[in-house]
Amino acid sequence: MDATEYTSNWLCANDLNKPETDVTIKNVTSQVLEDKDKLVLEFEDKVKDMTVNTTNTKTLIELFGKETEDWEAKKICLYKVKTSYKGKEVDGIRVKASNQSKKDAETFMN
Repeated sequence: MDATEYTSNWLCANDLNKPETDVTIKNVTSQVLEDKDKLVLEFEDKVKDMTVNTTNTKTLIELFGKETEDWEAKKICLYKVKTSYKGKEVDGIRVKASNQSKKDAETFMN
């Protein structure tokens, strides 16, 4: 039996091989998952698509504004955290400004 049939199509914390991974948002869509409308990030990099939870949505709004079209082509950093999900501690993914974006901002400001 091929075990890859049982892996998730969505990016999850176990897919992150490094403490932090910079990626570029290619597209933002909305999909109905588990009877809820969810934002989905597609990346330019060879990474699975990622569903966006409330915490990450708020961070992306702080970084790039409320219009998802403005998020496209932006670099973000994905990192793994411990979080609570349905009453259990699990590994999760959080987003923040990419290290490259910070360097670009520092260069611009100097």
